[in-house]
Amino acid sequence: MRRLTFRGDNGEAYIDFDKTDMRYAIQRFAELEDAVEAAEQIQESIVQNETEKNMLELHPRAKFEEIGDYQKEAIQFVRIKFSELYYLIDSITDGNPEFSEAMNRLEEAQFWVIKGISRK
Repeated sequence: MRRLTFRGDNGEAYIDFDKTDMRYAIQRFAELEDAVEAAEQIQESIVQNETEKNMLELHPRAKFEEIGDYQKEAIQFVRIKFSELYYLIDSITDGNPEFSEAMNRLEEAQFWVIKGISRK
């Protein structure tokens, strides 16, 4: 008894055969090789199609949305008011960690306010 081994990315397959069945074993090996290749091509095609689909259909949270004039004015107003607050804090701070943390949180608050306005 002889064994023909096929090694692929997902493991190994074996075909056991007698000396008289060599032609059959070679044919089965070729079929196995073709089947694995076909399966890999199908898998690649599925992944590629899914990727293309996802690239064409952006998730709503990932899309850029145009904003109107009212939103632009509101965002500019928010920036001006936060800017006034930043200047006020700069004028009274001596650089201690608490003021630094306050500035970081204000920047985050400004971000979320503007984000909220742009999603309307």
